[in-house]
Amino acid sequence: MFTTQATDTEVTFSSFIPHGTVNAPASKSYAQRLLALSLVAPGKNVFEGYTPCDDTERALDAVRKLGARATLVGETLSVTSGKAGTDTTELYFGGSATSMRIFTGVSTVTPGTKLITGSEQLARRPVAPLVSALRRLGASIETSGGGLPLIVHGTGLRGGSVNTEATISSQFASSIMIAATKADNDVEILQQGGGSKGYVSMTAEAIRLFGGHISLNEDGSKILVKPSSLRPVRTRIEGDFSSAAFALVAGAIAGEVEVCNLNPYSLQPDRSLIEIIRGAGCEVKVSEAAVKVSGSKLEPFEVSVDDSPDLAPVLAVLAAYAKGKSTIGGIERLRFKESDRIGSITRMLASLGVESFTNGKTITVTGGAVEGGTVDAEEDHRIALAASIAAVSSHKPVRVLGFECHTKSYPRFLDDYRALGGKATVRGNQQGGS
Repeated sequence: MFTTQATDTEVTFSSFIPHGTVNAPASKSYAQRLLALSLVAPGKNVFEGYTPCDDTERALDAVRKLGARATLVGETLSVTSGKAGTDTTELYFGGSATSMRIFTGVSTVTPGTKLITGSEQLARRPVAPLVSALRRLGASIETSGGGLPLIVHGTGLRGGSVNTEATISSQFASSIMIAATKADNDVEILQQGGGSKGYVSMTAEAIRLFGGHISLNEDGSKILVKPSSLRPVRTRIEGDFSSAAFALVAGAIAGEVEVCNLNPYSLQPDRSLIEIIRGAGCEVKVSEAAVKVSGSKLEPFEVSVDDSPDLAPVLAVLAAYAKGKSTIGGIERLRFKESDRIGSITRMLASLGVESFTNGKTITVTGGAVEGGTVDAEEDHRIALAASIAAVSSHKPVRVLGFECHTKSYPRFLDDYRALGGKATVRGNQQGGS
């Protein structure tokens, strides 16, 4: 079931002192990888702790259309691989670039022909480098001007060596890694430009969980995948640091917030938020399954988000409250997200009365206070959520236009926001449909 919402939803957030405990939703990055692997691991897979969002539901829909049986009871998702049809199957991925890219790879090694489509926003996201790399490994893929829609024939991969462009997205490598478990021969992936090693490590961890054979060097630039007979698994999907970041930054600005359902040893790159908040002068307590942050006088900081680009919007809000100049580097790949996030972050800050400057490689924020104002989410869930956190100690309310895009990653955000004492007034249709 997908969430279909009005495109004119606006939410007004007022200042408050956040206090309380919430549970992080399931990591959508892990869920998408596990669902893709369930298609090439014969048998019944059981994933506990599944909480849906638009992105993971797109992946689940693709799994079902490719012949698997999937049942959700509470937060336990069972997926049993089946026989895919031989006719053309349309896989529509909405705005989910991760699902689209990963299932493009999976489609090359599963039977039948797939028509891969998505929203207008998704059609603007790069996919040509992935198509080129898969073709070099023997895939049969037809494109429309190098992008969506794609027609992918399940004729398999012969194997070999390919280069991928990590400066655009590590998802290209992750897609090939999963598909390569079913190649005829070994696949070597050489990543150019670095960045997002953590997401590649997450993919490798998921493949090993299913019994796959994969190795990568220390910086993730060289990956070797050996064809494997994967086995079904029963596992729990850990909580999402990307989503937890919003509540944790709220606690860092003021008050005290605890987020449960987090693995402190996770490979998720956004786990780096723990040390970033500490470095900004906050008290952070980490337990076996939770992170607690107590706000204090924030200090300016310097950080690179090269390996954790999804943190950039909420770190910009953290910087807005740190008196002095903070610098967020490693931002080059932000241009290829749901929005051009370099521009959307600086526009968000300007709308809130916060001064910032970018040279395309870094964003420098002059913080100390947030005035408030109206922010256009620009169809980007991370911008919408970050803007809501900017209201924590703002002088005036923060109004977010187009807030409905938050369901892409965090459908229950408003419930969690209010559970921490947050004030949010919604105008527009927030009711979902199918």
